[in-house]
Amino acid sequence: MSFKIPLPPNIQEYIYNVSHTVLKLLIYFILGIICLFMCKVCGSNLLPIDEKLQPYTNTPRKLTEVQQPVFKRITKIVFPVSHINVKNNLIDSIRSYQTYKTTNVFKMYFSSILISIIVFNYSTLHYIINNIINYYMSELFIIILAPIIFFILFIILYIINNIYFIYLYFSELGWFFKYKTCNISAPWKDICIFDGFDFFRGICIAWILVFCFIITWLIGALPTVTIVFLWVIFSLFSFFSVINNMNANVFNFVQYAFKYYSNTLLLVICFILTMHAFSILGTYYGVVCGILFLILGWQSFMHPIYAPITSAASHVVSHPVKTAQSGGKNKKHKYKNNSFYKMLHTIGYK
Repeated sequence: MSFKIPLPPNIQEYIYNVSHTVLKLLIYFILGIICLFMCKVCGSNLLPIDEKLQPYTNTPRKLTEVQQPVFKRITKIVFPVSHINVKNNLIDSIRSYQTYKTTNVFKMYFSSILISIIVFNYSTLHYIINNIINYYMSELFIIILAPIIFFILFIILYIINNIYFIYLYFSELGWFFKYKTCNISAPWKDICIFDGFDFFRGICIAWILVFCFIITWLIGALPTVTIVFLWVIFSLFSFFSVINNMNANVFNFVQYAFKYYSNTLLLVICFILTMHAFSILGTYYGVVCGILFLILGWQSFMHPIYAPITSAASHVVSHPVKTAQSGGKNKKHKYKNNSFYKMLHTIGYK
């Protein structure tokens, strides 16, 4: 005689709601980790934010590798000062138009607008992310809130980009009152009123662009600003880093995050299972899931699923143990070793 445990009649609804909620959680978590990677890139001081230095000019930048703690400060991430991280294909392409021997005032006009927009975006992202988000928010709060913050930030920044383009559209008209000498390396020279035809030609071109502003903005400027803005955003994902002495791009960074935050994700998923059990299956199944959630959660705190591999070169001590001198011996505080502290450390407490 076999004994069968009766399943609740609405088990399919429970599985459907739980699977959808967990899928949304994982997608949001991945977005949060990608935002965290962007924050670390902005904290590396490798972004081209100075228009007077490389890659905008030939003047070299003084770059140093910055070691940043990551993943609950268990390990650290470093963005090497290499050709891959320093090179920017879009900026190099625009510079080639400016330095080519057949360049003209039209190319210089539009390329200077693009360069100004690129510098504005990089410098704005660097300032907001590095000096505000990285400074005032912990890593766990960045993962939780950054997708929403970045979404709002990108919308506002895109609107400002279009307004800034309008300003540059008129402020850079001075390029039509310049001319290039036969020497390629020589700077551009201004056209004065006594140059006759060249000065009159510059006035005509400037007035044509002013009258055609609406058409130019709708046909050429709006898609151009969109492409440049998206390029700046996605260029942050092209950086590669070093984590635990191993090269890591943004995809490897997400994989590391799933390992380091496996206990936290397990805790949240168990909470989702319990809440859905109370709301769909009833109180009995909710209590059972709650008991299993507490048991499994406590075991995950005491015995983490993933133990990070650290080395002397990559290990960062995020919670230094305070010592007190007593009789020539160092004594560790006992509260640093209890289970409650391990639980807080697992869910992201610093």
